[in-house]
Amino acid sequence: MYRVKAPKGGQNYWVPILANPDVVEHYSENVVDTLHKKNLLLLGEDRYLSTLMLKTFPKRKQVFVPQAVCKTTVPEKFRVLLSQRRRWINSTVHNLMELVLVRDLCGTFCFSMQFIVGIELIGTLVLPAAISFTIYVIIISIIKKPVQVIPLVLLALILGLPAVLIVMTAHRWSYVFWMSIYLLSLPIWNFVFPVYAYWKFDDFSWGETRKTAGEKTKMGGIEYEGEFDSSKITMKRWGDFEK
Repeated sequence: MYRVKAPKGGQNYWVPILANPDVVEHYSENVVDTLHKKNLLLLGEDRYLSTLMLKTFPKRKQVFVPQAVCKTTVPEKFRVLLSQRRRWINSTVHNLMELVLVRDLCGTFCFSMQFIVGIELIGTLVLPAAISFTIYVIIISIIKKPVQVIPLVLLALILGLPAVLIVMTAHRWSYVFWMSIYLLSLPIWNFVFPVYAYWKFDDFSWGETRKTAGEKTKMGGIEYEGEFDSSKITMKRWGDFEK
């Protein structure tokens, strides 16, 4: 949910936000001819809009609105979930690549937001290696004599602290149960899904989540070539929209 315009100063002065020419120009990009652009505009266009807003207005904030009610279609089959995660992971990587270049974002504590976004980007890319190393540490710590207790304790603290925070804040033990299910499925979330997503970097379809009749897998991007028909866009002045 974005502001179309926002007040600035006094005397009923307004500035365009979502309707800002820079945002509109970049978001209406019609020449999508690179792997990076296709992952941005064909898979993660909603996230890319947030990235554009932050790049255009680095001093403004995007905040959580608890009153908002959202609905989505939950995947019922593994292959549907796999295609959804492929789309999300690839769009996340390319949006972080855009956001890491923005230098004017507000930082957190002693770190710049550019540094935090860079760490998040690296963390996303190395997920398969991280979970593989974690499993290796667990196996080596158990089978090696004497048993290496410290690595296991540190790993338990890292993975168990969120459960403690859930109990302290939400006071619902059922959340701890579902978190344990998530921890058991970490190899799938952190290895299977990312590896599949990276292998399918050139697949720009929406997969099985919201598949429509007649949709084809968009591998080469040839389907998007052609002249854009702007006659289908409804053109109105701002005063007409306010009526």
